[in-house]
Amino acid sequence: MKKTNNAQDKRLAKARRIGRQLNLLSLFAPKLAGKLAVQVFATPFNKAEIREADSEFLDTGRSLQIQVNGLSIQGYAWGPESAPAVLLAHGWESHSARWKYYIPQLMDSGFQVISFDAPGHGRSGGKQLHLPLYTATLVKAIETYGPFHAVVGHSFGGTAVAMAVAESRQPQPEALVIMGSFAEAEKVLRNFSKLLQLREGTTQAMFSHIEALRNLPISHYSVLAQAPKLQPGSVLVIHDKQDKVVSVDNGRRIAQAIANTRYIETDGYGHRLQDAAVVDMVVDFIQRTLSAHAGY
Repeated sequence: MKKTNNAQDKRLAKARRIGRQLNLLSLFAPKLAGKLAVQVFATPFNKAEIREADSEFLDTGRSLQIQVNGLSIQGYAWGPESAPAVLLAHGWESHSARWKYYIPQLMDSGFQVISFDAPGHGRSGGKQLHLPLYTATLVKAIETYGPFHAVVGHSFGGTAVAMAVAESRQPQPEALVIMGSFAEAEKVLRNFSKLLQLREGTTQAMFSHIEALRNLPISHYSVLAQAPKLQPGSVLVIHDKQDKVVSVDNGRRIAQAIANTRYIETDGYGHRLQDAAVVDMVVDFIQRTLSAHAGY
């Protein structure tokens, strides 16, 4: 425990040093400070390595490739191409193998399953990831391989799939599943700013840089703001009371904002939501929407 605390203290001290440097820079070059702050925020420093077992699992899928903003994005597909398709989107510092408990069950239920490693994650190109980039990646995936019967996202991936479904020109899925996800990007950025002890001017410069990426206000990057555009057949939101990464009030707010939503609040599964009981919830929900859509 002492070693863990020491490591955390060192990371916090380093973050605060970076914050002081950005604050100083923002007094003379606010645009540059904003850009660098976003780079720090968007760089996964502890991204999950692809272990041998994970690599072997990913290699059982068909390899897919898309290009997004000059980056080669690695994808995978399992199951027959003629089957109804499910798109899975992992979260921050993760990769497609995080779905290894979900994919076999979805295949056994008659689905094709597709997942992409986010930019800067897994086997995909790039070194950074932010919500505009992840949204663009998933929009490209939906418009290349869709329409999808179901779209599922965990954590950062859940927020990104909601954004992508709202933006895509493809028909919306019959099932949308959002798991352990944050409701608003601005709040996440505010927490980052607080961690680095950024002055308000530096924080606003960071917001301005993100807004300039797509000429959209920071408020656009919010599941709550996109909720009126989300009109899938059915929505499932799952969030755990003991989630220490994304607080449970995020799940409650998302569920309240999106019409036709079923909300499940678990207790004891934490942020990862990979336990067999949760897998069963998700697969059963998607399977039921397929039966309803077929008129069974």
